[in-house]
Amino acid sequence: MHFAFSRYGFANRHNRVIYKPEKRNIAKGGAVLPRIGLALGGGGARGAAHFGVLKVLEEERIPIDVIAGTSMGAIVGGMYAQHPDISAVIDRFENFIRNMDYESFGLKYIATDAGQEPHLLQKFAKTIAQRIYISSMGSRSGIMKPEFLDNALRELLDRGNIQDAKIPFGAVATDLNSGSALLIREGSIRRAVRRSSLIPGYLPPEEDNGRLITDGGVIEPVPVDSAKEMGAEV
Repeated sequence: MHFAFSRYGFANRHNRVIYKPEKRNIAKGGAVLPRIGLALGGGGARGAAHFGVLKVLEEERIPIDVIAGTSMGAIVGGMYAQHPDISAVIDRFENFIRNMDYESFGLKYIATDAGQEPHLLQKFAKTIAQRIYISSMGSRSGIMKPEFLDNALRELLDRGNIQDAKIPFGAVATDLNSGSALLIREGSIRRAVRRSSLIPGYLPPEEDNGRLITDGGVIEPVPVDSAKEMGAEV
């Protein structure tokens, strides 16, 4: 990735400082700035719109102190928390879409006429929405094979623990037993994001010591409360 490190934090390949771990909250005159949190919600492939939000924040030089993500928001948020360079993150996501073997994961319709859409992200979102509707009308249990999500997360997220991300990050899942939100801030980042992205009806919940864990959007579609729990003030 294209980062330059300095005493002020790190910058992306356009030399814009994105995150200042030591001086982030000090303004001119010594005033303490509020901690800025970013809550990225779910919405399936439409959650790819989060890339545009992050791009604007970079362009306006608005730093992010914490990121909380639900479902697709957890995928995008996790990618950006590991590598805060939106151009590199978008490139990685589009390369995954472009090179994926859709048919082997039960999504062969996405690959059809891919070159006719003006943008790969638009093609991906449009086709996923169509397949969700078609699947809901039939007997098929889901629009994708369970292996699809695991493969996607291996391609989109680096191996490592969630607490090692460059920007503090939390993935929000749902504990079906208690009916409460589960903010995951430790352990494998891929596993945390996977739990947050288990869309009910399309991917089965994960069992963990008697608990059933599923998509965070069931309880917290936009994880504002979780961002506050992580210390966000605005």
